[in-house]
Amino acid sequence: MVGLRSPNRLQWTEQAKIAFWDVQNALSQDPVLHNPDFNQQFIVQTDASERGIGAVLLQGPPSERRLVACISRKLFPREVRYSTIEKECLAVKWALDSLKYYLLGREFIVETDHKALQWLERMKDTNSRITRWYLAMQPFRFVVQYVPGKANATADFLSRYVSEAPEGGGSVMASDLATQQIR
Repeated sequence: MVGLRSPNRLQWTEQAKIAFWDVQNALSQDPVLHNPDFNQQFIVQTDASERGIGAVLLQGPPSERRLVACISRKLFPREVRYSTIEKECLAVKWALDSLKYYLLGREFIVETDHKALQWLERMKDTNSRITRWYLAMQPFRFVVQYVPGKANATADFLSRYVSEAPEGGGSVMASDLATQQIR
């Protein structure tokens, strides 16, 4: 960067110094994402908003949960017209499909801030779309638990923070989330 054959001189401005400290601080902190421990139970938190859906894969006891993966996407135009219960159920189905390699073959917990999803088994016959999604989720062994919105903040953030890419392509990756947390 500053050698004799380098065409550009390094401009060490105050902004560059702050950026360097931010990177140094991020690299010296505990990792944002953790490797999954397949001996522990997984927790999937999901949420839906008017614009997108998001999910977080966690592990560990409630006081010290570790982030394993986080995903989100923008809703398709047809999905924007779904009812609230359908959007929340879509978030669960999409999360299970996206995280299936972690979840298939083991019991896990799905946490949502939408109380009606606790009765997913009983309400499957009232809506054909939810019935199809319920049938698609049959290979998974999970229990749906209600959590208040404050305890579901990460999934809520991901459902609202979708990129403006074309439908289906808007995804928040862990690096984007880590960047937001560092600032």
